[in-house]
Amino acid sequence: TRVNPFLQDWDTPYGIPPFDKIEYSDYIPAIKAGIEQEDAEIQAIIDNPEEPTFKNVIAAYKNAGRTLSKAGVWSTIKGTNSTPELQDLAQELSPLTSAHNSAVNMNRALFEKVKYVYDHQDKYGLDKEEKSVLEKTYQSFVRSGAMLTDEQQAEMKEIVRKTAEIVDMEDFSYDGYQVVRGEFFAHVYFSISYVSTMNRLSA
Repeated sequence: TRVNPFLQDWDTPYGIPPFDKIEYSDYIPAIKAGIEQEDAEIQAIIDNPEEPTFKNVIAAYKNAGRTLSKAGVWSTIKGTNSTPELQDLAQELSPLTSAHNSAVNMNRALFEKVKYVYDHQDKYGLDKEEKSVLEKTYQSFVRSGAMLTDEQQAEMKEIVRKTAEIVDMEDFSYDGYQVVRGEFFAHVYFSISYVSTMNRLSA
């Protein structure tokens, strides 16, 4: 019986995807399985009764979603060597992955643990690389809307969802940089919301 390549370990040089074994029909099942796997891994981080640490929160989070990361190669291929079949798949995959990413980035229970580690980082004896990973992880959550109100998060998720459906996360050039449309509009919205909130607080 054939097994989905994305659901297996890859015995390839440098972990390169075994493109010769991957079929278009593998992507959607792999993405859905990857989302389910990452949701369970994140819930395990949240449910861990131990005090949050770099190892059981940040490292665990960074190591989560391996299947989803592997199956995410569809996005790279679509941007460099797309086909009509992959374009059709993207119509379902883009909104699916976009909604999942928004849910993770705005997961308050997860962010609380990330923030705890960030706020207490001096007691963990982190090295330079670990501090960098912690800083980038924390800032990524903040920029993605983890500190927005429930109403703002709901609106932002809807904007990201609609953007993913309309433009299919297509790359485009903005101010000299290559950016992803869905990510661009999400960050624009967050920036506006953040500035508005800060202005109200300082008024």
